[in-house]
Amino acid sequence: MMALAVVGALTKCLDLPVIFGVIAFGLQWGFFLLQGWPQRSEVLYDASGSLTHLSIVLAALLHDPLRSPRQIFLSIFAVVWCTRLGTFLFNRISQDSKDSRFTELKQNFWSFSVAWNLQGLWVFLLELPVMMVNTSPQPPTGLWDVVGWCLWCTGFLVEAVADGQKFAFRGNPSNRGRFITTGLWRYSRHPNYFGEILMWVGLCTSFTSCVTSAAQLLAWISPAFNAILLVYVSGVPLLEKAGASKWGQEPEYQHYMEDPVWSFMRFMRFMRFREIHSSEFIKATCALQSSPPELS
Repeated sequence: MMALAVVGALTKCLDLPVIFGVIAFGLQWGFFLLQGWPQRSEVLYDASGSLTHLSIVLAALLHDPLRSPRQIFLSIFAVVWCTRLGTFLFNRISQDSKDSRFTELKQNFWSFSVAWNLQGLWVFLLELPVMMVNTSPQPPTGLWDVVGWCLWCTGFLVEAVADGQKFAFRGNPSNRGRFITTGLWRYSRHPNYFGEILMWVGLCTSFTSCVTSAAQLLAWISPAFNAILLVYVSGVPLLEKAGASKWGQEPEYQHYMEDPVWSFMRFMRFMRFREIHSSEFIKATCALQSSPPELS
């Protein structure tokens, strides 16, 4: 109920079309009632999230037949992001057949439904800049747009390279059961999360060109919510807890964990003084892995 209340309040405050909230929760409840709960399965959980993202972006684009470059670029960025993430997550769950996060939740209807409700809320909050840019008057393209698009591209590159390096690491049999400390992972324990957050900061930066009222600054809930989720809720804490139980007694792992979660200055030195070779970039971009990180 809280998720519905938040979406309802934002829809009214920002004067957004009600259809966005209907899509977010309608699709999630549809998947939950038709497949998730009857089969006590999370196999389509991530796929339903990606479909919900795509549906909201499409609905936003169709809101007005006249599209500005800003609206087109931000919508394309959102589609590229969710397609890449959704493909990886669906391939992962298809291979693993289950997600341990849902083991206990699946035993109870309401507990399991909470996960699907939260995903609907997550999609709605994350897509705020895309929904708002497609329902707002459009000034000419300017500096904020260029900065925002550059930030998004940088974030995408960082996440793609980090995920590609992780994908290659896990594909090497000699690394089975080990944690990665090479490439970007040498400079930050979570470079993929850094890139993920930077992409949504970029979208909001571009949308800033359209801001004409204080209420529209609520678009920044998108990267803030995503960062809180990754750093304090479902990302870093779960991964590092699992890592501690697996390698916590190893001196090498203890030394690795002494560094800050976001080794930003070390990362920037890496980007400045080390060249990412083109072959490595191509492999990284083709690797469809976007979530976790350090655990193999």
